[in-house]
Amino acid sequence: GAGTEEGTMIGSASLKTALTRNLSHSLAFSRSQRAGFNSPFEINDSYAYNLAWKGDFVSAGLFSTFNTVDPQSTGVNPYSDWMSGVNIVYPIFVDVPVVCGDSIALLLSSRYDMRDNGSFDASELTLVDPEWQANYRTWTSRIGFSFPFIWSDITFATYVEHVDRASDDPQLAYTRDLFEATFSFRHEF
Repeated sequence: GAGTEEGTMIGSASLKTALTRNLSHSLAFSRSQRAGFNSPFEINDSYAYNLAWKGDFVSAGLFSTFNTVDPQSTGVNPYSDWMSGVNIVYPIFVDVPVVCGDSIALLLSSRYDMRDNGSFDASELTLVDPEWQANYRTWTSRIGFSFPFIWSDITFATYVEHVDRASDDPQLAYTRDLFEATFSFRHEF
């Protein structure tokens, strides 16, 4: 593998195939060893599957990712993260001359995340933060709009997001509603 920073080594393999003209899927695996956040180093394994459909107007995707982290330290417990979700892009108006772009698109997504903190001996654990000890589940749903703005290289997007987290520890449980608006510049040379 190739290092992205000093002390990091990454190996990965992926396969992407087209099932039909509009439907593709991919499978990926990676293993990395890097400096840990709270340990000298950690070993990360990541597995991912994506299914993508792109029609003439609408596009949609399903995805699932599973990560395991082994901190290689007796004072920090191992953990795993599993995330699955769906996203849909649906054009509402096509060829809108006011915004100088192709379309105004409705963006929908929903994602479910699970953190499972591995078993640990409380007498050896040096981290007392609940996020390193308690398990939690997070459901995030988002609805928004995007469109090219003035030039086709600039995109404006706005979202409303609802986040609901349940946990073994009441300190980690919450519900939040968020709003986001962004301008993005993208240019290919």
